[in-house]
Amino acid sequence: MTVHNVLYVLPNGDPKRSASYSARSAFRFCRRYFYLTRVRGWRVKHEGVALEFGKVVEAAVVHQIKYHTGGVAEFERLWKKVREQKDFDKREYTKVEQSWENMLRIGREWLIIFSARQDIYPFRQAQFQVPLSKKIFPGTTYDELTNVAYLDIFSEPESQHPALVRVPTTTPYRRLITDVKTSSKELDESLVALDPQLIEYAWTYDSEDVGFLWFVKKSHGFKHGSRVTLLTESGGWPAGTELFVLDPDGKENVWVGSKAEVESYARACTAPDGTSFRGKALDKAAGEFLVQTSAASVPISKVSKQLVQFATARLNREMIEDMGKVVGQTTVEMVVAHEQDFYPMEPGIRYPTDKCSGCDMRYICTGDTEGRDAVLTRIGEEWLDSNIEE
Repeated sequence: MTVHNVLYVLPNGDPKRSASYSARSAFRFCRRYFYLTRVRGWRVKHEGVALEFGKVVEAAVVHQIKYHTGGVAEFERLWKKVREQKDFDKREYTKVEQSWENMLRIGREWLIIFSARQDIYPFRQAQFQVPLSKKIFPGTTYDELTNVAYLDIFSEPESQHPALVRVPTTTPYRRLITDVKTSSKELDESLVALDPQLIEYAWTYDSEDVGFLWFVKKSHGFKHGSRVTLLTESGGWPAGTELFVLDPDGKENVWVGSKAEVESYARACTAPDGTSFRGKALDKAAGEFLVQTSAASVPISKVSKQLVQFATARLNREMIEDMGKVVGQTTVEMVVAHEQDFYPMEPGIRYPTDKCSGCDMRYICTGDTEGRDAVLTRIGEEWLDSNIEE
């Protein structure tokens, strides 16, 4: 009887008997990509800051939940430590991130918003970075292979907590898995139940309630319709209230109100022929509308475009059980690839499988050694990079 006890071998030669969601995702994306990154150890030479920024934000969130204070200060302390890392000045920023200083502002505003809303979140008896391990095929020749994960936040809120999906239950508390993410894209809160990583967590821990605490990086400029959040009490609304911009009222203030008021404002500023009022006509129409609503003009310093989203979903048993089968299927495929030492390319350059154009390993797959040496490095060979760059 053949025992299948290795999923793949690490760059240092150590056998790997456990796999996470990210490893399986890389394998399903492209076997050659998996081989080059996980087995051969290739990686991008000059990385961005998003990963470390996300870790710092999550650590500050944990601090705020634990102590009910100090989240902003903890974020500032940790983000300043990141800047002290060797070669940090070589890190790259996206258009929204811009700079270390700008990300300091983004993170501060996130933590201010989170702190203001903390009591509405279902984080009763919260635990953090909870390690999970589950045998995929217990009692078989694959018995040694496991699925591993770390839950960002595990909590046991009241069964009828308003942030949870309402379901009939006789138990006073429900188990909730929350994943913390930072992104430049807003979360579609109606699709939380379709996130494969959350479903996999649910299968590993046998829990049906899952959610996202989702932080969205935004630019700072305001325009009509911008989604904003109050950083402090203003205009009769408490800190943490989410509103929309009706009118960027000059450089010091901005008019904010409900989404319905934004739409009504746009109609009030539109002429009968469908064109927008301009000049004095616009000032008159806007002024007459604003004084008749609950909208308020608040200082720009008191509002932020940075977004903090929280959404949950209740998974059904079929989804969870199907994910367990997917994990098992991918595990077997990984074992076969290792035992046959065969990780083929699975390329695609046009819709709907355009995955090569954005893949860092494309330089190796196309034989572009100059591009490879400029962009990539291998674990253990970083010392060569300075000579190549010179």
